[in-house]
Amino acid sequence: MADVQVTAASPVPGAALTSFDVVDIRSQLDLRQPRAASTAREQRAFSTLASEMAANPRNMLQRLVEVAVDLCDAHTAGVSLLDGEVFRWEAVAGVFAKARGGTMPRDQSPCGVCIDQGTTQLMHLADRCFPALHSDPRFVEALLIPFFLHGQAVGTVWIVSHTDDRNFDREDERIMSQLSMFASAGWQLLNEAQLLTTRNQRKDDFLATLGHELRGPLGAIVAATSVLRHQVGNHGHSRDTVEVIARQSQHRR
Repeated sequence: MADVQVTAASPVPGAALTSFDVVDIRSQLDLRQPRAASTAREQRAFSTLASEMAANPRNMLQRLVEVAVDLCDAHTAGVSLLDGEVFRWEAVAGVFAKARGGTMPRDQSPCGVCIDQGTTQLMHLADRCFPALHSDPRFVEALLIPFFLHGQAVGTVWIVSHTDDRNFDREDERIMSQLSMFASAGWQLLNEAQLLTTRNQRKDDFLATLGHELRGPLGAIVAATSVLRHQVGNHGHSRDTVEVIARQSQHRR
């Protein structure tokens, strides 16, 4: 999960860290009665995501977390991307939306566990094990799903409840697993779009530099053709050759 330091409270001084086994409540997913699926609502949401992916891939991940909040009745949802040794909170919706763009060291984030294990994580009061998560309101339950690019885990999609009366179940896991596939495709499209933009910018920069460098030589050629016109007069082939040089040099200026 990404850094919430924008709004987070400081960890309790001298507080002892709780073992991860205590905050790990994945077993609860098998014990809780899944809520009923809302197929029509889900289809509309996924259709919206597909349209967003095609029309505006740069906004797709943000739209995805908004959908996650809605479909899972979560209080906060986000996409955390692994960027070197930190997780970046790439997209956020809900209570902590203003903390979008924050970062957290990989080894201090629940997302690190999620990526290392490559499977669903469900945690209760995770700040007991990851004190950097201390915030107000508190992260009571967090459901995290990894997503992959070319077989490698690159980030997580996650939802959070900030109260004890909202518990996540297998239906939430199923929805978030679907959204994780959207996240993978969306992240790949975004990377390709950014790569294309970079290539186009490099091409434009190269052409601008080339055009600037050629102005001097072309100016000299234009001036030389003016002199040649006088020298060759109306001598057929020579005159035609000079005119070709003049036209081509003017065209490229």
